[in-house]
Amino acid sequence: MNVGSHLTKRAILDPGLDALVDIGADVRYTFAELDERATRSAHVLAELALSKGDRVAVLLPNGRHFVEIFYGAARAGERRSWYSTATTMPSSPTCSDGGRPTT
Repeated sequence: MNVGSHLTKRAILDPGLDALVDIGADVRYTFAELDERATRSAHVLAELALSKGDRVAVLLPNGRHFVEIFYGAARAGERRSWYSTATTMPSSPTCSDGGRPTT
């Protein structure tokens, strides 16, 4: 069981319960809606010919899109490297190092 399957389980148990509230965008997703969006994200990644174990670097601000891709990538089985737009460059790993933290 991975993180993506936990969302599906929750969507089955409480489909109408709020799962995500993005105040900045004035958007709310129920568990059922977030589950569906994560499934779509996983399908998009699959269409990009990414395979289980491939590395995916994600650079997004905190918000609903980040959460959708997080769960979608987990479902698709890609290895993710998460980068925050709020992080300064000296403390961020570079894409060329394969997503491994540098010291």
